[in-house]
Amino acid sequence: MEQSHPTNAGELTPPALLAPFARRLLGVTVTGLWRLITVSTDGTIPLLGELVLETDTGFVTLSYTQEGLSCQGPVGRSEIRWATEPDLTMGRSADAEEWLDLAPLDDQPNLPALPLRVEKVTGWFGVGSYIDAFALILAGAGRTLVIMTTDEFDLRPATSQEARTRAELVAANMNLRLVDQEQRL
Repeated sequence: MEQSHPTNAGELTPPALLAPFARRLLGVTVTGLWRLITVSTDGTIPLLGELVLETDTGFVTLSYTQEGLSCQGPVGRSEIRWATEPDLTMGRSADAEEWLDLAPLDDQPNLPALPLRVEKVTGWFGVGSYIDAFALILAGAGRTLVIMTTDEFDLRPATSQEARTRAELVAANMNLRLVDQEQRL
């Protein structure tokens, strides 16, 4: 079931803001949470705005850029790509000067115990002259994984209260209406 509130005249219509995320995440079991990184002989660079959820159906990449929040997958680990440089591949090859890899987010605060079977996906969006995503909440078995967007175009685990406070503040400051959408199994 999807819940959203009617829009005011002049606003963009948010008919299915949550649909691309719910389609890929409802019913899956999240078994790991990773930061996408680039690796070279000079070291590693964490890629802001790129989180990868390891699930029982493959890897799902969440990307947050100035164009908004997007979702790719599920794909096999070797098929994970970074939209900014799609020619970079996962894992080191003999001729590669730079490649992609995954760094675990196990030590982050606000992570629920995994695995987490996703029975409900909730999204908090700002709707007005443009649409912005503030948070995705994956829930199941009384636990939640809250993934919050940041002002630096990053994604990170947060508490529901922290993400909601930020969503309300940004929506008010940017003259956006806060819209909650939810889908359940």
